[in-house]
Amino acid sequence: MKSFNKLLKNEKGFTFIESLLSLFIFMMISTFLVMFLSTVFFRVYNQSIHPFEWENFIKQTQMDLRESISWEVKDGQFVFTMEDGRVATYGKYQKLLRKQVAGLGHEVLLQNVYRVECEAIPDGVQFQITDMSGKIFNRKIIDIGKVEVEHDS
Repeated sequence: MKSFNKLLKNEKGFTFIESLLSLFIFMMISTFLVMFLSTVFFRVYNQSIHPFEWENFIKQTQMDLRESISWEVKDGQFVFTMEDGRVATYGKYQKLLRKQVAGLGHEVLLQNVYRVECEAIPDGVQFQITDMSGKIFNRKIIDIGKVEVEHDS
């Protein structure tokens, strides 16, 4: 028992076990800190529409317009009728712009959407979409798939 007390009162430095334990605690704290900071910064900077997501939305809309026989804007939603009679809508849902076919489904076209304005024009549709960071995207899409860029800011 005397040797055990002598070992505990040794003031020359840390034991190997104490060093390993402190290293383990430091590594756990640093791991959780990195995960926490990445989550915080991801939420702050992930308020805009990603450029690839925007281009994918344009391509999807062009394809849907080519396959449709008619389109209109109704209650703030872009509504188009397919050749087989199905009706599809593009509408805002929470922070998303989604596509529904026959009132069913939930295909996400864009994320981080603050406001959507669309206008049916004779040859297609014009979209003005504002993302959560305030960036405005304007695009006129023609039914043949021709795209005229009005303003991408």
